[in-house]
Amino acid sequence: MTPVRTTRVNGAGGVTLVVDSWGEQTNPPVIFLHGGGQNRHSWRRTAQLVAGLGWHATAFDMRGHGDTGWPEDRQYDLADYVADVEAVGRIMGRSAVLVGASLGGIVALLASTRVPSSASALVMVDVGLSVNPAGSQRVKSFMLRHAETGFDSLEEAAEAVAGYLDNRTRLRTPEDLRKSLVRKDGRWFWRWDPNILTSPGMSRVETGSLKQVAHQLTVPTLLIRGGLSDVLDDERVAEFIENVPHALYRMVDDATHMVSGDDNDAFNSVICDFFEFIKPLNIIENTR
Repeated sequence: MTPVRTTRVNGAGGVTLVVDSWGEQTNPPVIFLHGGGQNRHSWRRTAQLVAGLGWHATAFDMRGHGDTGWPEDRQYDLADYVADVEAVGRIMGRSAVLVGASLGGIVALLASTRVPSSASALVMVDVGLSVNPAGSQRVKSFMLRHAETGFDSLEEAAEAVAGYLDNRTRLRTPEDLRKSLVRKDGRWFWRWDPNILTSPGMSRVETGSLKQVAHQLTVPTLLIRGGLSDVLDDERVAEFIENVPHALYRMVDDATHMVSGDDNDAFNSVICDFFEFIKPLNIIENTR
């Protein structure tokens, strides 16, 4: 197993980002961006696998999540998330493959065409240029349901997740959730700031502006959808392909919006195939 290194990086506005990395730092870089309400540990198995294939894999807790800091005013803006990606990228000193799920996918898309730190490739996981409103609302409702009140125990949290992820045949155990929760005043709370969902800066990017960004994409791009997802549906997939015609598209059949968590083996197979395809291009790019 590839050992992990944990470091800290100064992000936008002085927020400290907690970063995990695997693999040789001279290898072509990859940055994994988790979804809203998740943290860097969501990518651990995938990042270790990718590092074993000859990449320098990095995953960090985005602002307001996990061990990373919260802005003092507890206001969140997509521009700051993008700036955080650029801060991590500067440590690598070269363009990286960006892999983003849900919120992380939107951030990855926005960061991918920024100059001079544009991405060398882009992977978007169950998110496109727009989302199914009903599916998106279901996710937000689950995230907010216990955000302020927390849980009496890890077991109660596991039951809540089981009710939301009713498609899984193997549900998380209470201990599996420990890195996603923090204990305060005798109760367990999710390790993310609920203000993320209500900050005006998180809704300033509309579908039209995302399409403008998408039209600028020239790097290899992969769109991955969970076959059971109610967030990224067939209509949104077609919209993405229409605006990014060079993009590859793959579906993980038995996964919902939580693609890598629902079927990590199938997800990793799709990711590794894409990484093997783009690896020669990244080696050339990063040795110039």
